[in-house]
Amino acid sequence: MIEAIARIENIGTFHQLAPDEPVRFQKLTLIYGPNGTGKTTLCAILRSLARNDADILKGRKTVGRDGPSRVDITLAGGKSCVWNGDAWEGERPRIDVYDEQFVRENLYTEAVEVDQKRNLLQVVLGEEAVRLQEEIKKLDADSRETQREITRREEELTKILGDRLKLTDFLNLRKDPEIDKKIEVTVAQVEAHRDAETIKTNPKLQELPLPTVPDHLKDILQRTVEQLAYDAENKLDDHLHRCGLGGHGRRWLEQGLGFVREEPDAQCPFCGQSLEPVKDLIQAYRAVFSEEYRALKGEIEKLAREVTDAFGEAREAQIAEIVATNQERWAFWKKYVGPIGDEVAPPTDWRSVWKTFRKTAVDARDQKSKVPLERVATDEVRRATERLKDTLRALENYNEAIAKLNERIERCKQEASTEKLDQAERELNRLQLIKRRHEPPLAEKCAALEALRDKKEEITKQKKDKNVELESEFRKLAHVEERVNALLQRFGAGFAIAEMKQENPGGKPALGWSIKIREQTVPLGTAKTPLSEPHFKNTLSAGDRSALAFAFFVAQLEQKPDLAERIVVLDDPFTSQDSSRRRTTLNEIGELVEKAANVVVCSHDIGFLLDLKRQRMRAARQEVEIKFGLEVGSSLKKNDFDTLVDDRTTACEARLWTYLMRDEGDPSIVAADLRMFIEQRVKARFPEIRASNVPLGNVIGRLRQKALVREEDLKDLSAINEYASRFHHAEAGGDVLNVDPQELKAMIKLAIGVVRRMYTLQPTPG
Repeated sequence: MIEAIARIENIGTFHQLAPDEPVRFQKLTLIYGPNGTGKTTLCAILRSLARNDADILKGRKTVGRDGPSRVDITLAGGKSCVWNGDAWEGERPRIDVYDEQFVRENLYTEAVEVDQKRNLLQVVLGEEAVRLQEEIKKLDADSRETQREITRREEELTKILGDRLKLTDFLNLRKDPEIDKKIEVTVAQVEAHRDAETIKTNPKLQELPLPTVPDHLKDILQRTVEQLAYDAENKLDDHLHRCGLGGHGRRWLEQGLGFVREEPDAQCPFCGQSLEPVKDLIQAYRAVFSEEYRALKGEIEKLAREVTDAFGEAREAQIAEIVATNQERWAFWKKYVGPIGDEVAPPTDWRSVWKTFRKTAVDARDQKSKVPLERVATDEVRRATERLKDTLRALENYNEAIAKLNERIERCKQEASTEKLDQAERELNRLQLIKRRHEPPLAEKCAALEALRDKKEEITKQKKDKNVELESEFRKLAHVEERVNALLQRFGAGFAIAEMKQENPGGKPALGWSIKIREQTVPLGTAKTPLSEPHFKNTLSAGDRSALAFAFFVAQLEQKPDLAERIVVLDDPFTSQDSSRRRTTLNEIGELVEKAANVVVCSHDIGFLLDLKRQRMRAARQEVEIKFGLEVGSSLKKNDFDTLVDDRTTACEARLWTYLMRDEGDPSIVAADLRMFIEQRVKARFPEIRASNVPLGNVIGRLRQKALVREEDLKDLSAINEYASRFHHAEAGGDVLNVDPQELKAMIKLAIGVVRRMYTLQPTPG
């Protein structure tokens, strides 16, 4: 609830309103002010506050005065809201304003246009519907902006993809952790199909012919004949050398040894001498030429052949040649059979290991051959053998890898076909797209697009939910239509509204409706509708349109669940209404006083305000007059309207005489005073038509009906009324050039003359 307007500075006609004791507002506050003194400015201030619309007041800053504009409004509970020249601060009360601006924005100017239909829909449905519509509007804007970004990103990706794959299919490609391997395999397949003829004739790889390590090498090197002397071989060789027997001596001794007996006193079978002195030598002969000795020597010789055959240079060269050949063949095959992980190759040091073993084994064999009966050290041979075995195991692994590669090569040979090339290339393209889809920068672009699509989907869902809520708000339209028609009936209107429903011109919601006259539906039309066709503009009178606008305002107010907490502001709500409709307007305002927190009624018609005051004598009320001076601007003063009527009539007459006699005063205000002066003097002269809410036009009609004045006076009164009506609703400080001083003085003289005649002459009966 508004308690008081404590300050208005530099807004419209209010230059510096800052009273010591601000006028206190009540449940019903009546504000009287001649047109142009500031009623419209007060309504603009309250509309700006209600909407939190800064532009309304910025455009009304007082012209020609320095300093910022400011408004201080005191609310119930000591709270306040302040206009600081740029924005409102503090708590904002809920206010509904009915004035010409309301009519222009929501119903019509001359015709009913689309923007007015849109505004009226928001007014009728209320704040919740407005909130929903604003949210839907924002969602629509977000949806359009999101869709524009989606389209931009789709076009960007489509341009990158070309005709290789549809965008939807591209986005649906799932990430594959083995994509690189699959691409490599498919690349090989493509190459294989492309070179199918060459593949079928190219040889596979070869496995290495690997020897086995002689496990008895260590045993032979350690073997001996226990009963023989270790130096038998040396003794034999020494004897043969001293005797000069040469190479044939060994065979001769071996044959002759068979004739020597083994008795203790045995003699040489050739010379008969005793063999005792040379028994050690004979024993050495027997060891050298024994079966065990010969067997040992044979194994040593065999070992030499085994090492030479298995690990000799020829075998080494053979294996090296196969390895080299495989490398050459693999250089051909590897692009066809796909990835194999690590490169297939023998250990790089296999030949050095091989040669080390061979040399170590041969050296040990040679040493054993020289002293067959002695044990040869085997540590070096053991180490060389262990390294060789490790190398052979690595070479066996190489052979296993070669075997697996040959299996793949064989499959490649069997599957390679130029007829399968197209299919393989398509699969390769698909795999490559999968890889690109999930790697920068396309991964980020796709993620952004999918996020935008998710956002669009969420916006669509939210919009759908909001529209469901809004549909429930639209059900209020039936109640509003019913209430407006009930009010129109009370106004005595000969028409009703019909077909009230939501429309969507240009994709934006609006309130569609028609008028019904004698059961005939008349369209609203637009400003472009020709006058030859029945429509709103040429079917309803000004009074009908005024009643309709006020009916809509009241009906939408009654839809608000918080009406008891709202402030209702009415500025001349009876414009163009006859006396019957003015009474209905008074009654409706009286009901609003009972329902709303505040009702503020502003008017230039003191009679209307007096009638409202008398109708609501029991309501807490305040009577306020707006006073205006060219130098000081407008001010708000408490005043008793009953006293004000007489004072104002006297003041009007004084201003008329001052202007007539001394050319002093504002011509536009003086012109507007004519109507007040005539109305009050006529009503005072004829009590039978004294009802205060009857405008001058109706007064003249009653005078003519009752034949209370002469016909020539009626003509003069009509001329004065027609002239004064032009200035009755003019703003203060209007275009003074529009008032012709001579014409104004003539009208003043005419008005004074008519009043004098009415007070001195009686009409002619009949």
